[in-house]
Amino acid sequence: MKGLLLLQLLLCYLLSLPISSHLLFKHLETTPALSAEQINNTSADLIVVLAGGIKPYKKEYHGADISGFTIPRLRYAAYLQKRTGLPVLAAGGIEKAETTEAELMRRVLREEYEVKSRVFIEKDSQTTFENAHNVKKLLKAHGFKHILLVSSAFHIPRALAVFEDAEIKVTPAPTAFFHNSMDYEPGDFLPNSLALRLNYLALHELIGALWYQIKAKQ
Repeated sequence: MKGLLLLQLLLCYLLSLPISSHLLFKHLETTPALSAEQINNTSADLIVVLAGGIKPYKKEYHGADISGFTIPRLRYAAYLQKRTGLPVLAAGGIEKAETTEAELMRRVLREEYEVKSRVFIEKDSQTTFENAHNVKKLLKAHGFKHILLVSSAFHIPRALAVFEDAEIKVTPAPTAFFHNSMDYEPGDFLPNSLALRLNYLALHELIGALWYQIKAKQ
């Protein structure tokens, strides 16, 4: 019993260390950011940005709002749109307060980031797997052939695998990197709550990727 308790305490300690989150995200964030040359010379004809969650109610906005993970994805999608002139497709079907992620994302793109191009929405998916297959139907319906896929850097490897399995031509466009090449500091070896949250996120993503691999083999 004492051994089990010590093991649990050790695991909690390790998962609370910034150095642990650095290492986990280094393993996850394997797709490099697009270069300026890649953006300027892309052959893609559509930008697809994946949702990262929805909040049911925020007082200052008087209704539902996109989550913190979605904001940097939208910002980067707007950045790419203004440099390529491509239309955008916002994908996400989780619903709160009678609206969906995709509908909120379209509103933010138009009203806050002033995206002038057409913004399509895919508002029926609940998972990345469903994102890919529902997006494929929209691509076929509108004649798009090649997408820039925008999501968080830690999520891109799993999303890319799912979209490629759906036979969609994809150029990954990761954003919001957690890991960087900075030198480690003494504080990285001291536990904190943010590291615990990030390690939870990283482990969730690793388990999700493993689950998709198992499903693909069935």
